[in-house]
Amino acid sequence: MVLCNTYAQSDDCHPHFKGSDKSDFEKGIEAYNNKRYQQCISLMRKVSSKNHTAADPYFYMGVSAVKTGERPATIRSHFNKLFKYCPDYPNALAYYYMGVVHYTYKQYPEAVEQLNRYFDIANQQPNPAYDVVHEEASTYLYWSEFLAEAEQNQAPLFPVVLRGASS
Repeated sequence: MVLCNTYAQSDDCHPHFKGSDKSDFEKGIEAYNNKRYQQCISLMRKVSSKNHTAADPYFYMGVSAVKTGERPATIRSHFNKLFKYCPDYPNALAYYYMGVVHYTYKQYPEAVEQLNRYFDIANQQPNPAYDVVHEEASTYLYWSEFLAEAEQNQAPLFPVVLRGASS
């Protein structure tokens, strides 16, 4: 399943790849679709090294990093580059995974923002890949909102020793 077939367009987010870059990009998508995530990362890394501002390779590296169980810092790095070059990336999964990364780092307001963007896109564009994570995204959003509010509204705690009751 192709997660993002936008490379045929040409703009700041999705430039036309030429020659070996186009071939490597297409092979990277094929590797992703066949669950060869390390190969996908390798090919997309090669494409991004020559096309620094192309967002799509960072998207595939980020999602592949999730699939291979990479550390959140690695996943975050890929998606940070993606959003740096394309702040309004059209694939909801980028926002979902970045929301999960923010949640992992206890950055709950940021998680809420990213997960809401996931739902904004997912609710407008039917995609089986979005359906797979929809319930989990709802759970992350619920807890991110709850924990963000809890952090914002912490009551001060001044414990006092009660003689005869405290030991």
